Amino acid sequence: MNIKKLRSKKDLLEIEIEGEEHALPNLLRDEAYSAGADSAAYKIEHPTTSNPILKVISKKKDPKKVLLDASARITKLTKEFQQKFK
Repeated sequence: MNIKKLRSKKDLLEIEIEGEEHALPNLLRDEAYSAGADSAAYKIEHPTTSNPILKVISKKKDPKKVLLDASARITKLTKEFQQKFK
């Protein structure tokens, strides 16, 4: 998976996630709210020829930090699930 930064401002981060479909950007979008995002959304222009573009807006916290925190939370939840499932 490659991640391309498309736009970055003080309160906005927009990235393209190559090689992914809906699962990862949808999960990141949901967790971004828990991590402090004011707004988070993704779009896929065409299901067979486009990569997801994830956009995070946060006025209180650096949007990159929001995504890193969301990613860490997903990792923690995944490990917790694995332990309980075993």
